[in-house]
Amino acid sequence: MSQELCLLISGVVLVVLDCVLNTGIVTTVGIVCAWVGAYLIGTEYLVAALPPGVFVLLMQVAAVLRRTEESDNVLLKSVRELKGDEGIVIRKDPLLVKVRGEPWRAVSKTKLRQGERVVVLDVKGNKLVVKPKKIGER
Repeated sequence: MSQELCLLISGVVLVVLDCVLNTGIVTTVGIVCAWVGAYLIGTEYLVAALPPGVFVLLMQVAAVLRRTEESDNVLLKSVRELKGDEGIVIRKDPLLVKVRGEPWRAVSKTKLRQGERVVVLDVKGNKLVVKPKKIGER
């Protein structure tokens, strides 16, 4: 089998493989391999390979973008769920609190001491807005 045909077949196999992996990157590499293989075999194969290749590439890009958007929404939902949770100050400067076992940067209107218990009021960007937890407060 010629090298050009192997390149073309490898490209097609990579595109099919990415239907399972759903990354988009493998499809891109596969389409480039298929196009180069088709070009080296003869331009009539390249013209035949262009429309399906572009269609598959666009579908994979759309799938990756959709998956990225969905994962961002899950992350934002889970960060918003921190409101009302309790934590503990693990460092004063810069303010670092541990909430749900994870360290977070935080801001507070009042001075806090290391080891002091806090309550999460809000999430602003990548920082938690916290206040000291009062004794007996739930």
